[in-house]
Amino acid sequence: MRGYNSRSFEGSNFYLGNFELRVPIASAVSLVGFYDIGNADAKMDWGNYHDDYGLGVRVKTPFGNLRIDYAKGEDENRTYFGFGEMF
Repeated sequence: MRGYNSRSFEGSNFYLGNFELRVPIASAVSLVGFYDIGNADAKMDWGNYHDDYGLGVRVKTPFGNLRIDYAKGEDENRTYFGFGEMF
């Protein structure tokens, strides 16, 4: 989840939902609003979840899409860089 450190949640069971709204603003650039929800734990507890939301930019390059996201989690804010799309 983009609003947390990469090892914040660990366990043998997990669930994750990613929702994005992508809006093209130029031929190679899109703005993105997103919401993530999920958890990882030793047991599946659907009532114990974490979420984040934020804004991002997608830039099409000859090598694939560059992702830059700013996410607000429960206790912290994170900037996330990625290459390619999640889905």
